[in-house]
Amino acid sequence: MNQPYFCGAFFFCFSLCFATAVQSQFRQESRCHEAPLPLQNQKSFPLGETFFLPKILKPCQKSSRWTIKRAPSGSQNSVVNMKNDHARFTPDLPGIYRFALEDVGKVIQDQLVLQVDDWGPKKRFRNHYLPPYAGVTKVDDDLWTANGSSYTVSKLSRTARGAWQKTGEIQVGSWPGAVAWQKASPYLLVAHRGSDTLGFIDTRRMILIDSVWVGDEPTEIIISNDGKLAFVSLPTMGKLAVVAIQSRRLIKYIDVGFDPRAMSLSSDGKLLFVASYRSRNQNTDLYGSYPEEVAGDIWIIDVKGLSVLGQINDVSAVNRSLYFDGMSSLLWVAATNGDPYPNQGDYSVDEGVLPFVHELVGVQGDPANKDFGRVVTRVDLSHQPSSSGPFVGPSGVVRGGEYLWLSAVSSNQVIALDHSSREEVLRVNVGKGPRRIINLGGGVLAVHCYQSLELWLLSTKGQVLQIISLAEDSRSPLIAQGEQIFYQPGNLYASNHSCDSCHLEGQNEGMIWRFGSALWSNVRPLQLLAATPPHHWYSYVANSSVDAIAAPASIVAQPLSANEAKAMTAFMDSLIGAPRANGATNRDGSFTLEAEKGKVLFEGEAQCVACHSGPVFTNQTAIPLPSGKSLDVPSLLGAYRHGIYFEDGRATTLKQAVNEFIDRSESWGRGPFSDQERQQILAFVSQLTAKGSAPGGMFPEIYENSSVYPNVQPWVEFFDPIDQHQLRLNKQAVADYITLLDSSGQAVDVEVSVEGLRIVASPKAGLQLGERYQFKVLQGLPFITGGQLTADRIKSFVVATNPQYELPKNLYMEVSLTLGSEVQIEYLELQGIRLANGGLGFTMVPLTTLTDQRENLWLRLDGHELTISPFAFPFAANSKKWGPRPAVGNAQGVRARLVHEDAGVFAEGSFAITAPGRSIAASFRILMERPAVF
Repeated sequence: MNQPYFCGAFFFCFSLCFATAVQSQFRQESRCHEAPLPLQNQKSFPLGETFFLPKILKPCQKSSRWTIKRAPSGSQNSVVNMKNDHARFTPDLPGIYRFALEDVGKVIQDQLVLQVDDWGPKKRFRNHYLPPYAGVTKVDDDLWTANGSSYTVSKLSRTARGAWQKTGEIQVGSWPGAVAWQKASPYLLVAHRGSDTLGFIDTRRMILIDSVWVGDEPTEIIISNDGKLAFVSLPTMGKLAVVAIQSRRLIKYIDVGFDPRAMSLSSDGKLLFVASYRSRNQNTDLYGSYPEEVAGDIWIIDVKGLSVLGQINDVSAVNRSLYFDGMSSLLWVAATNGDPYPNQGDYSVDEGVLPFVHELVGVQGDPANKDFGRVVTRVDLSHQPSSSGPFVGPSGVVRGGEYLWLSAVSSNQVIALDHSSREEVLRVNVGKGPRRIINLGGGVLAVHCYQSLELWLLSTKGQVLQIISLAEDSRSPLIAQGEQIFYQPGNLYASNHSCDSCHLEGQNEGMIWRFGSALWSNVRPLQLLAATPPHHWYSYVANSSVDAIAAPASIVAQPLSANEAKAMTAFMDSLIGAPRANGATNRDGSFTLEAEKGKVLFEGEAQCVACHSGPVFTNQTAIPLPSGKSLDVPSLLGAYRHGIYFEDGRATTLKQAVNEFIDRSESWGRGPFSDQERQQILAFVSQLTAKGSAPGGMFPEIYENSSVYPNVQPWVEFFDPIDQHQLRLNKQAVADYITLLDSSGQAVDVEVSVEGLRIVASPKAGLQLGERYQFKVLQGLPFITGGQLTADRIKSFVVATNPQYELPKNLYMEVSLTLGSEVQIEYLELQGIRLANGGLGFTMVPLTTLTDQRENLWLRLDGHELTISPFAFPFAANSKKWGPRPAVGNAQGVRARLVHEDAGVFAEGSFAITAPGRSIAASFRILMERPAVF
């Protein structure tokens, strides 16, 4: 071994061993500081995030402070000590950092070692799905962008010939959602939606020098005209954070209302307007009007007094962007209104039946005007006579030249409106996901397209001048494609909406929609779908692959190709909801003491775990209702984000929802619970996030756990890698956390392998026919992001009694169903039957309707019984309004009994086609030969 290599290797090993030794002595509180936050991984901390050091206790606060005793060569960032709060440090280079608690520079009382690693955007990416709102800003002669899912910001500069090019990129906190700069401010500010911090960037050094914790999901930033204060919107907390820029300190919260996001400052800088993103429809809903504390559309803030002056109502239901036009003193709102009463199939422009209205709303913003705070103009951007078609999801607005310019996040377009008449003048196709649009001056506009990670430069005459790539995409190609499909407007009655129109950013949009003559329902947030099947309130969809085919075809009248359906499935299954930390947890996402007390009550006296159990906080069962329907038990992870609760939305705050459950618990003889105990349970539920890794899927799932073949290899997935280093330190292996038990509780000998984010348990011998088994992943499994599995993940399954049967390569299904008074026949081919994990696999190929649809399914034989996995069933529908069109239903309970092979019939059975509030019975035959009609 050559000498330099030996020295480097020795130094690295010594450093790691030293770090481990120091950390092992540093886990407990000392006389001067609290214990370290438990969910920050000191052995592999990602570059771009901010590390919070243990709080200094009051007796030592006057004389003690955290300092850096060692850092990688070239590092210039320093520790920021805070009174009565965590000191913080934002690493600027990867490597080993050693911190010490000093007492007036005399005595080093404790040391803490932090290993910072450059994970890179692809390794850091987790799809909490917190996309940018204000993703571009001008900084002197440069442009800076927030790159959302890539966890970076980019700098763009002009070349000598005047063209723009990317000249730098910096890793920052997770999901950067906004950038802001003011000439009087010394920093470029970036809102880290996934890290709960406001970042400060030194644009000369090209370094993130510090990040201040401000609260949950900071979304948009406005800097005061004097450059001294930053206002940051915090949607889940209903607040604005006010940060002193020079001292980089959070100085105040301003309470506003539900889901504040978009903001705009008046020209004189005296008034700040703040919009509720999901403000709901004020006039038409199941419950009439909402309480005032959750019903406001726009709040008016006194910038000098840092207080709320008033509230503006009756603007719109989804207020995506604000722009104060100094020339007209109008506050422009890019918005979408919703009318939940008509069925979406009744959509008619002529009859005025418009479930969605994408609009530009003008509010008088001049306090001296008698109409101040009132809506003075409203433009339907999709349906006004001058419109050239649907303009779905208006998301940005700015004045440029003679026109008002708007972007639409779903239509992927920019339009120009005549400022006086508000008529559409021109329309330009741009990149995927256009939101923020700014005026650069000189007849040039910049449009930030966050989905395609591009900046489009347009002239104010509508010409495309340049397209600039901003960052490498950290998402997989399938997830990126699926996201674009999710935002894509549909056909026919759905030409004016997309999946995102109801599931805003994968959440709900806060309204109660009519899904049938007697069925009103709160839109269910889309999160952790792979871990929590079946889906939706009434459990009418088995899994994401079915939903990805059925929902686009029925909800937006847009049947997908096989590849598009795979992409949609990948995107939906990637949505993991809330990050670990929020505004109520400790900085690392761990529970506060109040929440820990609530956890004891939740799991004990209140017995909430009877339904909300396990690490996903749902037992994945359906509860029978007096109406005869069954209601799915939702996961409580991230419930604090939803803002509306229960299937009918009767609770508009999490506190109301929790108290209703506690009242019900008391009616069953538990408790009673004091106000303090209720508050503790609320604290626990408010802080429910995945403390280890967000859970992925398991196999076999509850809809596929019967008649399993003895060759089954159970598996489990998580969204974070296992911390192998921690396992080695504990002299453990992943296999120590994986068990397969038979019905007597005896362990089955399995070989455990880790395949990416999936853990597979392969039995070393065949399983017993007809036997029940339990597959368990044990709590305590550590993850590289810090934290561990908080409770066992468990799935049970039964092995088939006699699964051996010779089948041809292809079978055919003849399905009969009654629609109205007509009997309809559909044919499907079960193509390429082959042995697969736990059964037989095949591809479903429709032969009569939507023949391009493809779906990979399983088939199992158990004695004389045949079971097929749930699938998306295509059939021909007929609407009085829209005429014949293809539809897709959710086929569940697909079971048949084998018959003698008389006339080529192999099996006969039935299944249910399920939809919200309804079910259609279908019967079928499995045929050995291709039907003669083909």
